[in-house]
Amino acid sequence: MEEIVNIYALDSKGRGIGRINGKIIFVKNALVGEKVTLQMTKEHSKYCLGEVTSYVRKSEKRKMPKCPWFGICGGCDIMHMDYVEQLKFKEEKVRNTLANVVASSCIQPIMATNPFGYRNKVTLQVHEKLGFYEKETHQIVEVDDCLLLSSKMNFILKKVKERIPLSILKSVMIREGKYTEETLLYLQVCTTSFDFMCLKDIVTTLVVDDGEEHIVFGEGFIHERLENYLYKISPSSFFQVNTEGAIQLYTIVRNNIEKNSSLLDLYCGTGSIGIFVSSKAKAIYGVELRGSAVADAFYNKEINHIENASFVCLDTSSFTRSLKDIDVVIVDPPRSGLDKHTREYLLKEKVPKMIYVSCDIMTLKRDLEILKKNYNIESVTPVDMFPNTYHVECVCVLNRR
Repeated sequence: MEEIVNIYALDSKGRGIGRINGKIIFVKNALVGEKVTLQMTKEHSKYCLGEVTSYVRKSEKRKMPKCPWFGICGGCDIMHMDYVEQLKFKEEKVRNTLANVVASSCIQPIMATNPFGYRNKVTLQVHEKLGFYEKETHQIVEVDDCLLLSSKMNFILKKVKERIPLSILKSVMIREGKYTEETLLYLQVCTTSFDFMCLKDIVTTLVVDDGEEHIVFGEGFIHERLENYLYKISPSSFFQVNTEGAIQLYTIVRNNIEKNSSLLDLYCGTGSIGIFVSSKAKAIYGVELRGSAVADAFYNKEINHIENASFVCLDTSSFTRSLKDIDVVIVDPPRSGLDKHTREYLLKEKVPKMIYVSCDIMTLKRDLEILKKNYNIESVTPVDMFPNTYHVECVCVLNRR
């Protein structure tokens, strides 16, 4: 049965919030001030989910999404908002989520990036069609031209579809060096008997994986440049998906480090942050669990002629070294945030400053509630690393009391 609902707020995922018979309903693709006719899709004891069937009254701030697959493909959530409105939504989301943890005056204005063509990595799935998963399903939406990708990445995608039989593909990953113009194509395949050299004219390097990785041509990795620093990007490397945003993010970190500081970089990955801020450091100690990432960190250290950095392959949850000689701890954990051991360890060790890079505002809130027992929260700066989605990255600076 269809219902007419007034939308009075947005939730953290950018969904409209209304009420039906006193119960909250979350509605995709609905904005504040809109009146919508909707179909209820799920009902829980405390809330409902619904989808718009028609708009009785539209918001003046609504815009027509440029992507014809918006609302179907699982990639974008808030493309129906003007980009200025997206930024307002994300900054307000950070303020509301951290309201009981961080003083409002400590939250800085959000930093914007280019809303289109920003991604340097994309993974597409194959099941009779090549594309992205539909929202909340494993159905494939065939997308010919993704607006979050550059024209070069969309061209590569088009050529893969033209030249490689879908019957031998499982997934397709494309990585691009925005400032080096190098491209990497990684194909999960059923067989390596196909002549993949037919792709040699469209990418810098090709790796195919039939259960074991094979470099077909090129070096099997590419490089990206952030300011004057060069980074190796392997197929499995973690690297911020928004290159412009990564420079903004890392610049905030660097600006909050005093000259000649000793740094501990936990969850350091391939050493991207440590290397970017190395001009401020007396010494950098990077800790990372994945051996391949640590190997890439040493490679990045060498190609950038960084002499004050060292890296160790170790789980941060088992790291127990005394931090008496450390001035700043940098943490860039996964979406799950800091593990319990690391939180307790950082509370115990008397490090003057911590810089927390977070990709999930809810786990950041949880960790800050614990860390503020011994730390003052100096600032939180949101960075829009993922335009047209509800995700937002933050850099939080904490000083030891």
